[in-house]
Amino acid sequence: SNTDTPERLRAIVSALAEIDSHVVLVAHPRVKSEARRHGVKLDSKSVQVIEPLPYLTMLQLLGKAKGLITDSGGLQKEAFLQGVPCTTIRTETEWPETLEGGMNVLNHDLHDLGEVTRRVVTNPLGAPFGEGNAASKIVEILRKSRDGVSV
Repeated sequence: SNTDTPERLRAIVSALAEIDSHVVLVAHPRVKSEARRHGVKLDSKSVQVIEPLPYLTMLQLLGKAKGLITDSGGLQKEAFLQGVPCTTIRTETEWPETLEGGMNVLNHDLHDLGEVTRRVVTNPLGAPFGEGNAASKIVEILRKSRDGVSV
C-alpha cells in the first residue's frame, strides 16, 4: 500500500532523504516500477538504492545497520531477532511482540524516521519466539523415537 499512490511513495522517499545517516534502500521491483511510473526519484541525498538481496546477504546487511525502516513483516521479525531497532511504516504489525520495549515502532505518519538510528533500546529482548533450539529438540525426539523410546 506504500506504493499505491504517487503521493505516499513520494512522502516516503522524501522522509528517507531527510535522515541524517547513510540510507540503503533495498528496492523491491514493484517499488522501482511504481517510482518510474509516477516519476518519483528514489535515490537522493543520503539514499542509495540497491537491488534486492539474497536472504542471507540481507541478514548480513541488517546486522550491520543502525536501524531498519520497513513495511515488510518478515524484516520486522529479523530486525528484532538481531537486536536492530526497527520502524515500521504501517499502521499494524503481524509481530506485536516486536513492539515490546521499543524494538519496533509503528510510524505510518513518517514523522522523524531518522530517530530509528538514534533510538536506544534498553529492554532485554527476551525470547518470545522461542530459545532458538527447536532443531536440536526435534533431533533428540527423532533419535529417541528411532531407538524405540516412547516420547
